[in-house]
Order: sequence, then C-alpha cells, then structure tokens
Amino acid sequence: MSSARLGVGFVGSGFNTKFHLRGWMGVRDAGVRGVWSPNAKNAAATAKYARDLDVGDAKPFKSLADMVADPSIDAIWLSGPNHARIENVEEIVHAVE
Repeated sequence: MSSARLGVGFVGSGFNTKFHLRGWMGVRDAGVRGVWSPNAKNAAATAKYARDLDVGDAKPFKSLADMVADPSIDAIWLSGPNHARIENVEEIVHAVE
C-alpha cells in the first residue's frame, strides 16, 4: 500500500460541503487539499473550516481550473448546488483536456 494520501478538492462552500467535510473526519489516507466556490470569501472560509476540522491542509482556489491543475489534487468532490453541477463538470473536463 502506498503511503501517499489522496488529495481531494471540493467544489462548493455551502451547507452540503460543510456536511461532507465533517464526514471526512473519519477518512484515512486522504485529505482535503482545496476548495473552490464562485464566492472567493466563502471558499476561503470553507478551506479554513476544513483545516480547523483537521481533515487536510485545504486552500481556497480562485478558479476551478486552478484547482484541477494543482498537482496535490487527485480527485474532485462535487458538492455545490445541483443546478451548477453540469457547468462545473464541463469546466473540469475543459481544464483536464
């Protein structure tokens, strides 16, 4: 088994994200490395919340593309509003391509 931790980036900064971050308190071998939200202030506050919960060294990202490009992010966790998810996935695909 690898000793490397899976780095996860969260899309969203509201109730759903905070609920999932609390669930990460029981996750081993993975850490929350980033948060992106269209509201930069909320992204920063949610990244701090993740750090305060000790679920990872999360930082806020200014763009979804920046988070996708960060080498410490291995997976994206979509937890923003349902109406934004198609747009978010399209932006992730575009960034990966």
